[in-house]
Amino acid sequence: MKDKLKFDIKEIIPWIVLGVAFLFATVYVARCGLDLLDSDQAAELILAEMQNHEHSILSSDWYYGSSLRIFEVTAFLRVGFLLSPHNWHVARVIGQVVIFICMTASYIFFGTSFGSRKASVYTAAVLMLPFGYWYHFHVLLFGFYAPYIMTTALGLGIVIRFIKFLVPVLKNGGDKNSYIMLGILTGASGLLSFLNTVGSVRMLMNFYVPLLTTAVCLLLIRILRPENKKARAEKKEPEYISAGAFLRCPEIAALGMIVVTLIFAMAGYMINSRVLEKKYPYESQTVQSWIVLNLNNLLTAWSSLVEDFGYPVDNINMNNVDLFTPEGILGALGLVTAGFIVFSLYRLIKRFKTLNYGQRVVVVFFINMLMVVGVTFGFLSTQTNGSYWLPCIPAALAVIQIEIETENFIVSFGRKMLGVVIAVCFIATSISQIKLTPVSMFRADPDIRPAVQWLVDNGYQDGFAEFWVSDLAAAVSNGQLEMYTVTDRNNLDIYQWLQKKSHDDRPEGRVFVLIKQSMSVDDQIEELHYGQVPELEIVYDDDKYLVLSCDDGRMLYDAIDNYEGEE
Repeated sequence: MKDKLKFDIKEIIPWIVLGVAFLFATVYVARCGLDLLDSDQAAELILAEMQNHEHSILSSDWYYGSSLRIFEVTAFLRVGFLLSPHNWHVARVIGQVVIFICMTASYIFFGTSFGSRKASVYTAAVLMLPFGYWYHFHVLLFGFYAPYIMTTALGLGIVIRFIKFLVPVLKNGGDKNSYIMLGILTGASGLLSFLNTVGSVRMLMNFYVPLLTTAVCLLLIRILRPENKKARAEKKEPEYISAGAFLRCPEIAALGMIVVTLIFAMAGYMINSRVLEKKYPYESQTVQSWIVLNLNNLLTAWSSLVEDFGYPVDNINMNNVDLFTPEGILGALGLVTAGFIVFSLYRLIKRFKTLNYGQRVVVVFFINMLMVVGVTFGFLSTQTNGSYWLPCIPAALAVIQIEIETENFIVSFGRKMLGVVIAVCFIATSISQIKLTPVSMFRADPDIRPAVQWLVDNGYQDGFAEFWVSDLAAAVSNGQLEMYTVTDRNNLDIYQWLQKKSHDDRPEGRVFVLIKQSMSVDDQIEELHYGQVPELEIVYDDDKYLVLSCDDGRMLYDAIDNYEGEE
């Protein structure tokens, strides 16, 4: 009885660890999410609420950003708005909780396809930590890249399970149910790829092309393995070289399944570029500026991957961090994590023959992803950063998991000790990222809340603000303020980006202008093209935000037209 109880306790420890990590992530978003909210995330909230109101998958009344929001964070936020339609912060927390559930479940599905359930659950817990700058904000807090992480985990998990299910069918034949299951896995893979590419081209290059090259590499490894070379030299028929046997090898079947997946992905891409792109305005990433391969860009792209594991480097959103500070020392352990991934790849390549087929898929895929994505960035003239590597996080964690599970340790406790060391590195970089949050949250501004509350309390509804103020104010007000985003607060030109298309028609009646103060009030008023309108008055000023009000918006628009006409 004691032995059974002991066994049961050991089995549930990984789930307890995952539960604690899950609880931490949820409480962190609930307590800090509102203070760290910015207009990018606020725009997702506005769109999700609007789609629920319209009962639509795509809205024709929205200026989309860099992708159409189909299999994106908005799909999860909509669940939150169904349960909490009037409190947008609660809706966001619920949406993030749904993301956390799906993300951890996706990795466990993936991890158990090549390794143990225990190790997979431990590794899934890492996904609940803010261990890197881009992961902290773009996944844990805002959820932007969470669907892409799910795609990598689910996509690889489906492929590996397809192969594992297929091998006995190829050897011994299969019944009707076996072929139905293979069809279901193929269909699931195709549907997942279609959902990703119908909204954006991003995952085509980040996941599906590396997946195809992975299948080709595995087939070449099969054909060129030493025993086959020796058989050919002796004019013998090596395994899987005859036409019938070759077509029955799992690598060929896997390649066929991945080709079908890629066909679905290309179908989604074609619908996106030929149909949806013309109907729904957004900044397509289909056309990029390609240049001659720049090795500096390539090395920069690879080095930016280090940011994703917590090293506090100087990037576009953070200042330099002194290494000899608590944040710097803790963050430097991100180098240990990144270094261990490189070491793990080396060790796994040396032991490649001893790995099971699923583990081989992971290793080859991760190498292909590094090469394909890295070289792509090396050819592009656009600036890249660590966020572009976030879809590879599940594969990187899987490499760590496989190394710890399969390494031959000299001491019996080596496996557990190594697992603890890597866990400490992830926890340390997470602490560093949380401590650095005030430095890096330059787009968020909790100081906006008093001004927004004053506007709501005084019955204001229609207002203007620049992008980093506008959508944030709308979300903080729980949608009670109808904010018109402008390119310039001086002339109130509508910004056709992440807002309703109906905002092209500026409102009549009482309007307000919400301004984040960066100069004296008099200087600010003097810059405005409508600053001399007599009816324009200052109704709120807290030294951080300024609110200007006018009872008739047309007076402002006429003043702007006259000002520009005189110029």
